[in-house]
Amino acid sequence: CGTSYGAKTLVQIDTLALKITEGALLDLFDGSGEVVQLGGYTFQETGTGGRMYRNKADVWFRSECVGTVLWGARMTTHEGFAKLELENRTLYNQQLFTRQTVEGLLRAIDAEVAKILRVDIAFDSEGLMAFLEAVHRRDIVAVRKMAAKKGKKYINLETDEIEGFNFGSRSAGRFARCYVKTLEIEISGKTYITKFHKKNGLSGMVCRLELELKSDFIRTV
Repeated sequence: CGTSYGAKTLVQIDTLALKITEGALLDLFDGSGEVVQLGGYTFQETGTGGRMYRNKADVWFRSECVGTVLWGARMTTHEGFAKLELENRTLYNQQLFTRQTVEGLLRAIDAEVAKILRVDIAFDSEGLMAFLEAVHRRDIVAVRKMAAKKGKKYINLETDEIEGFNFGSRSAGRFARCYVKTLEIEISGKTYITKFHKKNGLSGMVCRLELELKSDFIRTV
């Protein structure tokens, strides 16, 4: 928690994906869609893991789906490793402490964290509306010309008001976006974030500055 443009600002992890060791996953599942319970966690196989992994399972804890684990790498360079993706709702659940939830899950499958694959850090504040509008007026511009070149703004065609912008490329190691979170929640239906805001003293029109960081950038920090 801090301030932005004189207003209270919440800092929150919005997305978290981890590269983990495969641990006991290969021995625990046979691909039949079974349900496995370990250390208070319930693993429900849900099919294949797409292009990168052969297996996938939803992970439940205290009657809530807290994440997804993918294993059985299709590429030899990823052999012996799996991927853990935490649910967005879990990251905003203040009854579930993210660190303890992850540590307990890893103990259950005898796995360890190898590295962070992706983390999105969100800064939410009513004060950031001033920042969003300043970028729209070009009072604030990107220092890196390439980031500005690839940047996009989102304008409401009816009101001609700025609703968001981004700098950089989604395929790069870092990507920044700023948008009116209150409007986005109306579309996405993530009302649990609105409750999180209110519980922590945010109300009104909330703007979000979000940094998407991937492993190739994180290792340089």
